Amino acid sequence: MSDVVILMPYTDQVYAEQCLATMHKVVRHNTVPIDNAHGENRGAAASYNIGARLVTNPKTAHRWLVTLSPSTRFGPSGGLDMFSYLESAASDEAWVVEAEMPVGWHFIAWHRRVFETIGYWDENFWPVYGEDADISYRILTHLDTLTPKATPFWRIFECDAWLTMQGYSAHVGGVNVNNQEPFWDYYVKKWGGRSGHETFKHPFNDETKPLSFWKPGVVKYE
Repeated sequence: MSDVVILMPYTDQVYAEQCLATMHKVVRHNTVPIDNAHGENRGAAASYNIGARLVTNPKTAHRWLVTLSPSTRFGPSGGLDMFSYLESAASDEAWVVEAEMPVGWHFIAWHRRVFETIGYWDENFWPVYGEDADISYRILTHLDTLTPKATPFWRIFECDAWLTMQGYSAHVGGVNVNNQEPFWDYYVKKWGGRSGHETFKHPFNDETKPLSFWKPGVVKYE
């Protein structure tokens, strides 16, 4: 069994198939597409949590979860460059391995210890936006408590990939990018400020709540 599992949620099947077609066969074999195009749209966070629960299952041997946007296209390596690095022992000290910009968060790997330590993605950020800032802040907040510091915990990997479209999720996911207030209001309540301006070290400024804390269905969407 591979150390790496790749999760690709999609809301446009053709777009997803185009991404899969650029993958090396080994990378494709370890990729799990999540269909949000037919039936219920789980949203990014809930889709990612499928993978997070898979890598934390003691019956699996996965060390890394890769979250992949279908807007990613791979060059000649077919994604095998980053995949092979994650399979190697050299990757094990990192908590997060992110493809270099402009791909960035569209192709990013999370070590199993992330979820074992700070929990899963907060599914109140739906369908997209905010869940990335939330999990990043929780990782950073935890690492601030460690002595010695975990270094380097967030690595940038130079890989053979590119993007077809910025804002893909907004384009095909029905996201109103001008109406992000419901989840940013929630983020502020949870962390005492917007991303980069947080003031709380515990969710909702409650010291009894671990970094993993969130309750489903808190944010209501029309």
